[in-house]
Amino acid sequence: MAHSPSVVILGRSSNKIDNEYIKDLISSIDPDGVPEEFIYRVFIIDEHDNRFLMPENFYSKGIKYSTLYKTLSKVKTDHPVKTVEIVIDLLSVKDKLESEANEIFSQIPSSK
Repeated sequence: MAHSPSVVILGRSSNKIDNEYIKDLISSIDPDGVPEEFIYRVFIIDEHDNRFLMPENFYSKGIKYSTLYKTLSKVKTDHPVKTVEIVIDLLSVKDKLESEANEIFSQIPSSK
């Protein structure tokens, strides 16, 4: 693996979510990594476009971009990894953001 693979974040949802809301959700993801609770699946794609599903223990503690290269070096592939696809569950992100927002707003006294 002589080069750093590209990292692609994809979103999935079983429910219809407004496109603007999806943009906000994806832009809210930590630029340093993705927490495990938001990850639906992770795939690696080699230089010959072979796509492999990573086992859950690959991302059991989330994915930190700073250590991704070291983690990928433990993955045995016949060809160098070209791309890492991280598929996030948009509903999990939405639920977490709403929960945190509600908690913050519940602490603000109401002005009546």
